[in-house]
Amino acid sequence: MSSGQLHRQTSKDYISEESCAECSVSGELKAVVNRAGALSLLETEETRRNNLGKQNRLMSRKINVPAAILAPYRLLILFRIIVLGLYHAWRIKNRNEDAMWLWGISVVCEIWFSCSWLLEQLPKLNPVKRVAELGVLQDEFEAPFTQTPNSELPAIDVFITAADPDKESPLVTANTALSVLAADYPVEKLTCYISDDAGSLQTFEAMAEVSSFAALWVPFCRKHDVEPRGPESYFNLKKDPYWNKIRPDFVKDRRKMKREYDEFKVRINALREAVRRRSYAYNALEERKVLP
Repeated sequence: MSSGQLHRQTSKDYISEESCAECSVSGELKAVVNRAGALSLLETEETRRNNLGKQNRLMSRKINVPAAILAPYRLLILFRIIVLGLYHAWRIKNRNEDAMWLWGISVVCEIWFSCSWLLEQLPKLNPVKRVAELGVLQDEFEAPFTQTPNSELPAIDVFITAADPDKESPLVTANTALSVLAADYPVEKLTCYISDDAGSLQTFEAMAEVSSFAALWVPFCRKHDVEPRGPESYFNLKKDPYWNKIRPDFVKDRRKMKREYDEFKVRINALREAVRRRSYAYNALEERKVLP
């Protein structure tokens, strides 16, 4: 075999080996692409199923009323129905011949009221009590795949009415406002308004104290997930306050918050006398300006 033929044969072998290598590489790339496409399809299908499952989840669940409460109530309603039936049967059989028109009107009215009462009792025979599913609401309105970074829960405005502080203690209004501010709801979606019918300076300064104390109370509630959110109700609980609390700093934070709340109550209760003294001093100063 000549050198030219050997060179051509070697070139053909090199080209055939290179083409085979290219074919194997292209085959591997196609396999990788197919596997990637299959994985993407599986992920898309799984995401679709998860989204469909989340959409089908109910935002509330039904709680059954205990039979120990429902059964006696049903027996009482049944007893009343029997008594009403016997009473109407007696009324119809014993007619008043002297005043038939008056007897007829009274019987019709009694039967009408009995039917109205019975229709009102029917839903109570099988009451439905529902509780919101907070986890489903959070996934629905605060999940990371939503379009907006902020919460999609609707904004809520809470109005608290206050009367004369001499008739209604400002401490009650303060606890109501603190329980609203500490609610488990996005801060930017919750607004609390105080409507003071008396326009009292004492209530106004009490709300100023509330705004200062809320800076301590609200983070404490959100950090340790305490219930109830009203400080007066929380610190007067008869059950063990340390039950089901796993954070090691809870005891320290609770003691600090109890001390802060005691001081807060002292300031709120002292506002009445402080406002009165300031009012007397202001009035005396104004009288001195008027008198020659």
